[in-house]
Amino acid sequence: MSFQELVGTAAALGCKGVEVRNDLSGELFDGLAPEDAKAIALEHGVQIEAVAEVPAFNDGSSRALDQLQELSEIASRCDASGVSLIPWLADDANAFDSSLMSCEVVQEQLSQTLVDFSPILAQHQLKAFIEPLGFKRASIRFKSDVVAVIKAQQLESQFKLVHDTFHHHLAQEPDLYPEYTGIVHVSGVSPVSPAPEELNDSHRGLVNSDDTLGNLEQLTKLMSSGYQGPVSIEAFAPAVHNLQDPKKDILACLNHIGPSTQVFAA
Repeated sequence: MSFQELVGTAAALGCKGVEVRNDLSGELFDGLAPEDAKAIALEHGVQIEAVAEVPAFNDGSSRALDQLQELSEIASRCDASGVSLIPWLADDANAFDSSLMSCEVVQEQLSQTLVDFSPILAQHQLKAFIEPLGFKRASIRFKSDVVAVIKAQQLESQFKLVHDTFHHHLAQEPDLYPEYTGIVHVSGVSPVSPAPEELNDSHRGLVNSDDTLGNLEQLTKLMSSGYQGPVSIEAFAPAVHNLQDPKKDILACLNHIGPSTQVFAA
């Protein structure tokens, strides 16, 4: 969809906002100035909740700092609430098992990154949403490591978690940390999908009654524990992207989620 179509569809479905991404085909906002994108969203009564993403944000590079600065400027100009930060993943050539990394090493690496990022976020009055990825090859796998650093550096006002129901399922982490969560991502995985260790983004569809990730249970626990922020559908499966009538299928997803969790109005 074009940005105009995305915002129009969100409004037609009764959604409060959209999360936009810079890693899809085409230019962010279809090349529109962020101020023009903001105006289009406002015309439809839709908020731009977050702009994703700074990839491999925790690799200690000047590239990550430069990309954060650039993305923060865009987010500020379109009046987004924040920007998303994605940890680096080991590729097949440099595979490793993050479960063998000590939490102290993970937290030490992350701590310096957050200290370096903090002034940029303050300059633009933004929050950053950090997404632990759950995969064993993820440099940041668990939410607990992020929370420990945020607390130690007293950066609660600037850095929040992304609770992604897919990544949470992969991590098998018991704690949810609703008070540290800034945005929630939902997607569904069907029973015919491969074993958990073989799952990837291509298996993430819309949430329905066949879901194996426990989306409704995760959302209910988060909200009963005080979470009141946005919930964003993040379905990467090619079958979803190739839908001819996405509005109908997304509405079915919203209707499945809504009554059980009170995320959406009936």
